Amino acid sequence: MIIDLFLEKDTEGIFNIGDEQISYLEMASTIIEKNGNDLSYVMLREQGSKSKLYLDTTLLKCFLAAKGE
Repeated sequence: MIIDLFLEKDTEGIFNIGDEQISYLEMASTIIEKNGNDLSYVMLREQGSKSKLYLDTTLLKCFLAAKGE
């Protein structure tokens, strides 16, 4: 299990462990779905960002390569 690899070694830093390309709207909707309540909503703005969010997992991949995974 990947968590075991982090626990076996004194690992510091922030590792993005997801490898998903989603829009900010999709991300916000997922957060509300999982953690929101009846008052939670996404406010859309015409000038809002249409870009996608991509997590850079390079650090995680290097860590796993060093561990032989």
